[in-house]
Amino acid sequence: MKKTILLAGIAGLLSFNANAQDSDIQNQTKSWNIHPVIGLDFSNLIGDLESEAYENHLMNLGFSAGLQFNRYFGIEAFYQHTLVKGEKDYYGLKTENELNYYGIDFAGYIPLNKNFDFISTVGMGKYEVNVDYSYGGYTLSDSDDGMGIRFGLGLQHKPDNNDKVSTRFMVRYNDIDIDGINYVVDLSLGLRYHFQ
Repeated sequence: MKKTILLAGIAGLLSFNANAQDSDIQNQTKSWNIHPVIGLDFSNLIGDLESEAYENHLMNLGFSAGLQFNRYFGIEAFYQHTLVKGEKDYYGLKTENELNYYGIDFAGYIPLNKNFDFISTVGMGKYEVNVDYSYGGYTLSDSDDGMGIRFGLGLQHKPDNNDKVSTRFMVRYNDIDIDGINYVVDLSLGLRYHFQ
């Protein structure tokens, strides 16, 4: 009889503990958990271009800072700067171009499991393209800027032993209002640090 009561008590404790863990997970995903997030991204930009002066492959470095409101929603301000400029050569006329931009993204997160989230983003930014033309020792610089909207899809991973650091892969479509550029696709690998 005592063994039966003891086993029933242990089973009750285990059941309560499992329910508490499930409740903690539900509370964590449903409640507000506002905390700052900073990030670093390495991006490969591929453009659909009308201007022959622009090279359509660039390498950019990006920085971001924002807030994660809960497991499902966040906002980030970003800045992207060209690390490796695009270069072209037309019978001695050389061009170098870069595309720098900054703006804001709204992000939605869909938890796939404890470690992975599907990410969807929508945002807008200010884009600036700079071009240097060189021929026979002479150089001429030109620039243009415009607004753009961007949409992104990606995947985020948080390891089991550290919920403050996450890695992510994103694909973003940038529709830019600059002459000679139809759109730019941004393929990025990044890190995020969560202050929580």
